[in-house]
Amino acid sequence: MRKSYELTFVVRNDPNDDAINAVINQVQAWVEADNLGQVTKINRWGRRRLAYEINRQRDGYYVVMNADMDTQNHAELNRNMKLSSDILRYLLIVPEVKKEESPKEQAVKEEAPKEETPEEEAPEEQA
Repeated sequence: MRKSYELTFVVRNDPNDDAINAVINQVQAWVEADNLGQVTKINRWGRRRLAYEINRQRDGYYVVMNADMDTQNHAELNRNMKLSSDILRYLLIVPEVKKEESPKEQAVKEEAPKEETPEEEAPEEQA
């Protein structure tokens, strides 16, 4: 069964863009291995400063990859990501799908009476 996933990873900063592209293509190949996944979108955030030093690196190249994957592919993908010396950190999540409200639910919200908070009265000063 395929689900939509979001894979975010940080590639070791390299002045050579070809090396970064090779790592991104390798990760895409891992996702699509054995026809267990399909990359739907690759969003390159570019070079960013890391919040803390990782393996003597202060900068990294951030990539967000959306994919439809089979759950059988998780173990192998995690293993490959951990073993790669070019990937500093990664995170694989199921993105939260926002439920759109139906017109009926919107009407109920609009009709609900709003509670007004009573204004606090200032105590009267006695002289």
